[in-house]
Amino acid sequence: MILLMEQLKTTKKNMKEAEARAQLVFAKKDLLDEKIAAASLEYALDRISKVDLAILRLAIYEIFFDDEIPETVALSEGIRLSRKFSSPEAADFVQAILNEVLKNNAALV
Repeated sequence: MILLMEQLKTTKKNMKEAEARAQLVFAKKDLLDEKIAAASLEYALDRISKVDLAILRLAIYEIFFDDEIPETVALSEGIRLSRKFSSPEAADFVQAILNEVLKNNAALV
């Protein structure tokens, strides 16, 4: 963990928070994947890159289960992370999926 902390230039506290968040997201993985699959009409889950899938899971988790993060912030951060760690095209894909998830959620209410 120390090597990773040095590479990311972060603190032990931030690493623990990130690990705790990852565990929360992983605990809801099946539900999150269902929402992604329902919103992704052209791509099956196994065709979505691992990076984009992880970003989608995190953003959708924040939208549905983290009351401290507004939906718009979760959406914006998901797109930003995708641009940074994937590609501009992937960011468009992530945005489309997140918009569809939000639309589907609004239809249920």
